[in-house]
Amino acid sequence: MIFSVEEQLQLELNEKNKKLEQSKAAYDVQLDHIDKLRNLNIYNQIFNISAIVKTKINAALGQIVLLLVFLIKRLNLKLTSYKLVPLGSQSQIIKFNSHENDDGSGKSKTVLNLYSSDEFSLGKLFNFNKLDVALIALLDIVSIIEHKLLTIDPEIVLPYKIQKDTIGGKSIRVTSNSDWTSSCKFLLTNLNWILTFVSVHTSVDDNE
Repeated sequence: MIFSVEEQLQLELNEKNKKLEQSKAAYDVQLDHIDKLRNLNIYNQIFNISAIVKTKINAALGQIVLLLVFLIKRLNLKLTSYKLVPLGSQSQIIKFNSHENDDGSGKSKTVLNLYSSDEFSLGKLFNFNKLDVALIALLDIVSIIEHKLLTIDPEIVLPYKIQKDTIGGKSIRVTSNSDWTSSCKFLLTNLNWILTFVSVHTSVDDNE
């Protein structure tokens, strides 16, 4: 079949329009995929801290330590008074204490176990004063991270205020009984907020 010049041009135009529509459709699919990726906080997938209170407490605390290690590294934050040791359900916090020797200097360390060496039960749980000390240190580290975030954005305010051994007005100490449950929820909320902030305002390149 022989086509006129006009018909040939129309056929070519139709073919190009068809390809253009296909390209637009593919573009829309990719754009939708990108939007979904933007709305996905990959770190929230790695550190699913919203649900750890349902697991054993020792493992949950270990997960928090792992998260804090990640945040500290991502923020390029140097801890001078503490060192986090993520060991799963037997994680630790090393606290450095400065004191003067005969030469006027010195530094000692205390290992704080962020776990119970016995089974957790309501009858036993509220007698672990050593765990209280470790939890207070943990909260202090979160407070240090908060101060670091303020250097990035002086206007930020965490959902729950941290003051010494309290968060949101609730004691972080296990021996505070009912307060402790609330303070744990407040801590997880703050950590979730911090994780989102850090993932948005920092990049891997910041640590290079």
